[in-house]
Amino acid sequence: MRFILSVILIATGFLLTNAQQTKSATVTYTVSINPDIKKAASINSLEDDESKLMANNFINQALDVESTLMFTKNHSFYYVEPGLEQSFTVPNITHIFAGGKKQFYFDKEKLKLYKQTSILNDNYLVNIDLNDWQIWPETKTINGYHCQKATKKVEKNKKYPSEVWFSTDIKMPYGPSQYSGLPGLVVVAKSAMQFELKSITWHEEPVLIDTPDFTKAISEDEFKQLALKAAPGFPSN
Repeated sequence: MRFILSVILIATGFLLTNAQQTKSATVTYTVSINPDIKKAASINSLEDDESKLMANNFINQALDVESTLMFTKNHSFYYVEPGLEQSFTVPNITHIFAGGKKQFYFDKEKLKLYKQTSILNDNYLVNIDLNDWQIWPETKTINGYHCQKATKKVEKNKKYPSEVWFSTDIKMPYGPSQYSGLPGLVVVAKSAMQFELKSITWHEEPVLIDTPDFTKAISEDEFKQLALKAAPGFPSN
C-alpha cells in the first residue's frame, strides 16, 4: 500500500511540474466591491440626496462575480464570466467594473496591454498605457503564495489608491483587468474593486488564446475621440 501511495505521489508531482513547465494556466479571481465602500454605502443608505441614494442602492445590491485569466508563456487573456450582470433590481456594478464585456490581452514579449471594447455596435482594440509600478519591500503570505506589495507611482484614484500583492512564486507578469506588468502573478489587487485569486489550474498543454491582430490597435486618445463622435457623453474607459 505504501509503495502504491508513493508511486501516486511521485506521478502527481511529475504531472504538476510538467504542467508548470508549460507556463500555461487558467486563474479564477473573485471580484468584489471594496469593503470600505460597502460599509459607507450601508451607513449612508438613508441619504437625502437622490443621486447619492441611488449610488448607495447600487452598491448595497452589488453581488460578487468571478473573472478568468488565461495565460501562456507569451500572452494572457482576461474576461469576466457571463451572468450576474443584474443584481436584484439594478445593474450589478461589480460585473461592470470588473470588466463587463471588455476583454484584456497582455503581450509579454512587447510589454503591451490591450483592451477589446466597443462603441455602440462597433468593436475596437485599444492599446492601454501600462501602470508604472512602485514595488515595496513589504511581504506577506496570501492563500499559500509568498507575495510582495506594489502600488501605482501615478494614482488617479486618491480616495481608494491601488494596492497590489503579486507573487514571484509564479514569475509571470500577468493579472486581472489592467493589473499587468509586475514581476509575478497578481494574487490580490485592491482599489475601489477588489480582485482575489481563488484558484489556479495548470495545463500540460498550452491553452489556446485567440489573440487579435495587435497591429490594428488604436491609442486611448483615438478611442476617446471616436467615442465622443459616435455618442457624446459615452463613457470612454
